Amino acid sequence: MKIRNNDSSKHLDRIFSSELEILGSTLTPDDLDLPEGWDKKLPDLPTDILEWIEKARPVVDGQPRDISLLPFWKDIYNDNHWNITITAGRQVFKSTYCTDVLAHEATTKESTQVVYVVDDENRLQGFSQQRFRIGTLSDNELLKEFPRNGLGAIGEVSMKNGSTVYLSTDIGGFRKVEGKSPSLIVLDEAQYQELEFMDKLESAMTMTRGKIKILGIGGELGSAYEKLWNRTDQREWIYDDPYWRESLQFDDKGLVIGDYMRDILKGRWKSTNPKSHFRGYHIPQTIMPFIPLTVDDAVNKYKTAASFALDYKKKNYAQSIYTTHVMGEFHRAKRRPITREMMLECMDPYKTMKLLTPEEVRALKTEHGEKITVTMGIDWGSGPSASKTVVAIIIHWVKPNIFQLAHVEPRPREDQFDQARYMVNMFESYDCDIGVADLGYGVHQVKTMQDGGADKKTGELFAGLGRDKLLGSRSTSNLTKPFQIHTGVQDEHGDETSRITIDKSAAIQELIDIIERKNEHPEYCGISKGLRPQLIIPFKNEYETEWLIGDFMAITRKDLAEIDDVPVVDKRNIARMEFNHPRDSMMAVIYAIQASDRFNGSKWNWVSA
Repeated sequence: MKIRNNDSSKHLDRIFSSELEILGSTLTPDDLDLPEGWDKKLPDLPTDILEWIEKARPVVDGQPRDISLLPFWKDIYNDNHWNITITAGRQVFKSTYCTDVLAHEATTKESTQVVYVVDDENRLQGFSQQRFRIGTLSDNELLKEFPRNGLGAIGEVSMKNGSTVYLSTDIGGFRKVEGKSPSLIVLDEAQYQELEFMDKLESAMTMTRGKIKILGIGGELGSAYEKLWNRTDQREWIYDDPYWRESLQFDDKGLVIGDYMRDILKGRWKSTNPKSHFRGYHIPQTIMPFIPLTVDDAVNKYKTAASFALDYKKKNYAQSIYTTHVMGEFHRAKRRPITREMMLECMDPYKTMKLLTPEEVRALKTEHGEKITVTMGIDWGSGPSASKTVVAIIIHWVKPNIFQLAHVEPRPREDQFDQARYMVNMFESYDCDIGVADLGYGVHQVKTMQDGGADKKTGELFAGLGRDKLLGSRSTSNLTKPFQIHTGVQDEHGDETSRITIDKSAAIQELIDIIERKNEHPEYCGISKGLRPQLIIPFKNEYETEWLIGDFMAITRKDLAEIDDVPVVDKRNIARMEFNHPRDSMMAVIYAIQASDRFNGSKWNWVSA
């Protein structure tokens, strides 16, 4: 199927007809003194992208193209899925793919909007000027006919068929994309972008039902880009012949590029997460026939430098660089201490378990008595912000020192009094032994929970939990005294109270240690004995707890900086380990664990007013 791009004449005819009619003129475009060739028709280009490449862009960087020699890319080009994520190493033709799909969309569709987004202004200029405007448009005989008034500004290329290609950075959470209605969005170097604002992009394509393509080189475990990758079907390329490299042919100039490679390089994509509705492709350098495997192959067969060999890179590159730039995978960075794998290890052995009802928790207390402690942790939401109130109930199995998440719940925005009354009811229904609640945004709620009050609607009085059962908590920065309880101090209302202070970073590190540390588990709920993480997160009903993975993985070290994917110490903050503020669910779990420590008389330094 082909589309005839003759917008130069059709568009001008349309404009002149309407304007001259208003003026009452009988002039036609032919009567006007227009530049020679103004009505030249645009080239006919195939809508099929592989045919388009063959006709419109058969040469890239002076080299003829034959996509059949890269069959894994051929399948990706043919994939019309609405959402595609590609994670790949460097030098595997990602940029060529980006320029192809942008130019194809803009030259085969009239009056459409196409958007390219990259993370950095310098990278944007390089891509816009060299790769797209010159390397793609002006260097090709057919494509150079499409731009209107030259190649335009760095951030915009207008086409004679009414289409526009917008090129921008993700600054301000994709602010520059807002207000546009693109049929295609391409995110390049996505591992560096503000992907938490992806909803803006999806909203922009509501009317056009457009497609989005997300490309990156892997990155840190726990990053927003890894979360995107994890939701895809995660396809891996499998060659039909596992020994395909041995069949490559070489002469005295290096690798012989020829028809024989089409048979050697046959293969297929295989999904490793087939239940997903999102499409994902993984392209490591190891599947590239043009990249040597060993130093010996590089020097003696490919006739190139030893440093191009994959085994050289593995031995000499920093681990994070090799993982991302070569393999297109994700690495555990020091600045991101909790990985998805660590969280799943807390969950996977317990897929038969679910969150517990109050009745089930009370039954466990009746059965096990002092062997378990039930605690509550509350992190209050911060008003109009995105922060939510989250409550967590933890069962601490004292003798094996295991923490079981019995219940976790994000609460909707509600009146402070109603929040407090709800938490008191939950505390009592789960027969909690002790609770800790944040005082940062919860001064009034904590006081109400401690002292009780009257229901605003019914006037019915309800008793508070007391100041020994529920403690308010404030954060401090004191690693020498990370956990303290203060008695006989005045609260914000002038009343005498008790409260605790915790060093936030120390508390976070304790939780990380609990997730990492393995303890001997007794047989429980049909799960055999064995070494398991100290933290148990049930997973029977995925929707109940799966969201915790993202919340826990979001924690990062503020005292570590990232430079080109390599974690290095930021000397300005070298004095102490410091984390960013945890998300609400993680903080609620921390408070519940701290409550257990307080109840069982460990770790706490007692301070009098």
